Amino acid sequence: MTTSVTDFRAPWEVYPQIPWGSIHWRMGPGEDVMNDWWKAIRALTHEQRLAYRQRHTGSAECNKWLDWVIEQLQKEQR
Repeated sequence: MTTSVTDFRAPWEVYPQIPWGSIHWRMGPGEDVMNDWWKAIRALTHEQRLAYRQRHTGSAECNKWLDWVIEQLQKEQR
């Protein structure tokens, strides 16, 4: 298990058995994982997020979502 400030587990690594888009990510333990993940990913610089993206690939759907998250956070920082 990774514990670095810039290298933490992606939600799909914590619960690989849960389909992306499931209500699980918005309720219960999945929601807790997502809330913690959002705090951690927001704290990274854009360059750190891109490096994180390379280290934590998931399904095509997860990767597309992560690309969108990184793009949105970059827009917020401008």
